[in-house]
Amino acid sequence: MNAPQLDLFAHLDEKGRHSAFWTPREIWLRLTEHHISQFREDNRIEFKSAKKLHWDDLIDYWSMWSNTLDGGVIIFGVEDNKKITGCAHLTQEQLDKLETFYMQRCPLAAPEVKRVPVYSLSGNNFIIAIYLPYRSVLVETNKGKAFTRRGSIKCEMSSEEKEDYKSTRHERSYEQRDCF
Repeated sequence: MNAPQLDLFAHLDEKGRHSAFWTPREIWLRLTEHHISQFREDNRIEFKSAKKLHWDDLIDYWSMWSNTLDGGVIIFGVEDNKKITGCAHLTQEQLDKLETFYMQRCPLAAPEVKRVPVYSLSGNNFIIAIYLPYRSVLVETNKGKAFTRRGSIKCEMSSEEKEDYKSTRHERSYEQRDCF
């Protein structure tokens, strides 16, 4: 019996690079429904169910990706087993909150949000992809916590790690953005 072979050329981009080498920004820019099966949670990407949004837990991810070199992508509407459940069931209030709740809870984060169309058994649907770029300044939550990503694990920074981070990064002054 022949073992199945990995097709390394199935998911090449226009530059001939496999999706395993895409940066978080490239993942966010190129993401389609068909790419979901290529990715697993790693140092670039995190899947989140949209069945129930846990706001206090989610804000930690805004801090984490903002403090992680290259940033990262959170994809809402995809379960841990990569099953696409989508976000079409969310109310407009929930969708608005998903895009803005960081302003009070993690104001130095700079998320970029987009909806990606997907097809589900219930018809047209969408997932929400949020790219959080690395900020080169310590990004803490409103509770004074800061996180970073190590492999596929979210890690809370100790006070010593936060001080080291501040002393080794180019600290810039960021003004809190107003929403008009």
